[in-house]
Amino acid sequence: MDSTLAPRLSRAIRPSGRPTAGRLAGLDAVRFAAALMVVVSHVGPTHGLSFSLPEQFAAWGGNGVSLFFALSGYLLWRPFVTGQPSLRAYMLSRAGRILPAYWLACLVLVPIVGGNLLHFLVMSPDRDQPLGILWTLQAEVMFYVAVPFLARLRRPLAVPIAFGAASLILELIVAGTPAHATVVEAFLPVRFWAFAPGMILAAWNPRTSARWLVAGAAFLALGSAILPFTPGAGGGEFTDVPTVIGAGLIVGWAINASPRGAAFWSAGAAISYGLYLWHLDLFGLVGNAGIPLAFLVASASYVLFERPVMRWVKAMRVSAANPAASQPGLGVIGLSNESMRANDASVQRASATDVLPNEDFALGSQAGAA
Repeated sequence: MDSTLAPRLSRAIRPSGRPTAGRLAGLDAVRFAAALMVVVSHVGPTHGLSFSLPEQFAAWGGNGVSLFFALSGYLLWRPFVTGQPSLRAYMLSRAGRILPAYWLACLVLVPIVGGNLLHFLVMSPDRDQPLGILWTLQAEVMFYVAVPFLARLRRPLAVPIAFGAASLILELIVAGTPAHATVVEAFLPVRFWAFAPGMILAAWNPRTSARWLVAGAAFLALGSAILPFTPGAGGGEFTDVPTVIGAGLIVGWAINASPRGAAFWSAGAAISYGLYLWHLDLFGLVGNAGIPLAFLVASASYVLFERPVMRWVKAMRVSAANPAASQPGLGVIGLSNESMRANDASVQRASATDVLPNEDFALGSQAGAA
């Protein structure tokens, strides 16, 4: 293989600019790793492939979902902690990132696999039809809508702690019920607690180290280990507790991390949403060939469609920018906004352009059967 092919692909796929300029390489690494976890969790005959991985890998989907939710919590809450983003610009950014790529996948996959296209376009299909990962996107969209209103409470740390605790209690109440396994799991009041660790990090902004990564990995491993021994629909509502804690710790590490191979992680993060959207149905349609095809389709989707749309949306956001964006925000616990100015500028640019509709993307432990 041409030794220059990989660098050329990386330059083509990754977002414009240097990987570390306006981006956080650690968060890119977590995003790509989360997408890979979800893909790996679906490798098996159940999803159309002729081979399977050890059963332990099935729980990785839940780990990936929790990482996506924690990333969303951090990246979307942080700009409201440190500033007052234009509501119009915020909504344009979120809609421009999640909807066009999703609609493209619907227009291609639903006529082939089957299902009511209109229901899919408005994100209200039957769970057992194509795009089985949709339930997590529904939770993401509700979170996007809720964030600006939660920010109005002007309690950046208290909001995720209080609402997160209430959400966890609600999930444990409905755990194992038929409603939990179908509609409720995508309902934000039940899922909010999975976003809360990222939001807490955004308000707290702690100094983190590699120990956070080690501790986070240990919690993820714990969640995977107890999965076979828990009751309920796949045990997800119980294994998610250590998994969500672990995801928060890993995202905390990523905020201050500078992993090697920034260009690789940047390119991987760029295609993560497309990979998340397409892989499951491609597995079912073409079998083993769906594995490399998913990466090719995700790359093409980003280069030819998602990135041009995001650039257009960015131009609209600039024109819609509100002077209020420069006003003081909710405040960072223990740190002045001035001390975090450079880092926050990077986070806001990254969240505006490449947050996976962070995208659960997830067929987690409960969604493994989707």
